[in-house]
Amino acid sequence: MYPDNHRPRKSSTPPYARIDWSWIEIPIECKLDTVAHDPFGEGAEGTAESQKKVYEQLLSYAELVFKFQQRTFFFMILFLGNDARILRFDRSSVFVTEKFSYRDNGRKLADFLKRYALLDLERRGHDGSAKRVTPMSEKYKEMVNAVNDESIDAPDYVRQLFKKSLDTNWPWWELLVQDVDSKKSHRFLVGKPHFQA
Repeated sequence: MYPDNHRPRKSSTPPYARIDWSWIEIPIECKLDTVAHDPFGEGAEGTAESQKKVYEQLLSYAELVFKFQQRTFFFMILFLGNDARILRFDRSSVFVTEKFSYRDNGRKLADFLKRYALLDLERRGHDGSAKRVTPMSEKYKEMVNAVNDESIDAPDYVRQLFKKSLDTNWPWWELLVQDVDSKKSHRFLVGKPHFQA
């Protein structure tokens, strides 16, 4: 699920709609088997490997959300045949609901989505100290112009690293960081990271 004005554009040829990890709000994964593909449930004989693969897939999705967005946590929906689970990922753990039948008890899923829609961005897991820099905004222009601004006292290698970070295929951010000692806030405009742990 995406914010309405940031959903990927549809195409008539494959890939039909590319996943945009920088804007995705709630990832949704669909699996056919309610037991063999449920990484959080009791497995039947011989299902451990398939459950492990699904778990690794979900973790890779979580890694992509945290890589492209400034999030403290996010929710994911996992459909397993006629059942579902709601997951909450943060940077150190995942919390999972009991498996429920969305066919017999669709109210649970509808209630979650309704309540989620009423939350503000921080309660949805967005970092309140980070604001997305959108293309052609004033902050965007400021970042682009900073590369060639001779009045900014910065060594050439710093200027080149900053220029390299201005990848238009990557989200740019304005981060507010509060100095613990002085209690002052400092504003940083950042592009693509040079290193990701």
